[in-house]
Amino acid sequence: VCNRLGDQSVDESYQCMRDIAALDFACATDHGYNINAYLWSYLGKLARLNHDPDRFLTFLGEEWTSTFEEYSEEHPYGFYGHRNLILADLYFPRWWNSRNYQTPAQVWEDLRKMNANFVQIPHQLADTGNVPTDWNYTDEEAQPVAEIFQIRGSYEYQGAPREAARTTPKPGYFLQDAWARGIVIGVIASPDHGGGYGKAAVYAPELSREAILDALRARHCYGTTAAKIFLDVRVDGHLMGEKVAKPAAKNLEVAIRCRCPGEIGRIEVCRNNQFIYTNEPNGREAKLTFIDSKPLEGRSYYYVRVIQEDEEIAWSSPVWFGAE
Repeated sequence: VCNRLGDQSVDESYQCMRDIAALDFACATDHGYNINAYLWSYLGKLARLNHDPDRFLTFLGEEWTSTFEEYSEEHPYGFYGHRNLILADLYFPRWWNSRNYQTPAQVWEDLRKMNANFVQIPHQLADTGNVPTDWNYTDEEAQPVAEIFQIRGSYEYQGAPREAARTTPKPGYFLQDAWARGIVIGVIASPDHGGGYGKAAVYAPELSREAILDALRARHCYGTTAAKIFLDVRVDGHLMGEKVAKPAAKNLEVAIRCRCPGEIGRIEVCRNNQFIYTNEPNGREAKLTFIDSKPLEGRSYYYVRVIQEDEEIAWSSPVWFGAE
């Protein structure tokens, strides 16, 4: 409903994602305030009809779209932000309209009371054209990952490559800002309007709704722009997204494998929001190891960014050390 003049229908969008983009899984997430009982039933029906076993997996979902119609000193751009709700049950009986003034935590409480298998994903994180994400609401199980990139651009940090055009003038809403606050949250990307931009890549043992959502809750995932970049990151043997209770050991190893559809421009390792290593390999594939001989004491986190020569990007979820 949001952009009828510019978007495909839900059915056409599923066909494009399945048959042209050759994606493994997808979810159509219209705004909760646009949905009524008929449209919710219709979204579920189209998700069921477009599911193609072992080839294309669909989810039922919505965008919980907290408002930009009211402002305050605490929330100069509106409150709470936009979060995409992804459900495993294609017959789930209800949706949530953020205009009832619930907080994100109250939505999660409702979902848990209904024994829902779900994740909710912060969307267009630092964008003033809508509402930036309020990082006061966090939950590692209900909200395990965030959308670092979509058609508007990147929300990695202020000044990042391919930064979105309408980001907040001050930091505080970007994904690096959330990590700096001690929030444990992984990385995906997704397209929003326009289809082909933004992809979530997930390490799961099988193509099932339960396995995909479990992998997102484990943060075994990464995000890319339009390119289908393969990325495998292990930090001292821990797959991207994992938490380690002990602080980083001396001579910590970051092992990186990537395979890109375009020429690799550079591969970067970021520790606590500071890039500490850059490699510029030749070609479209790379396998390399970086040793951090002077890791930080206490809590730290590492993630990897791959940038092709054509500026297509992949971001891994971090691995956290000293994190309970």
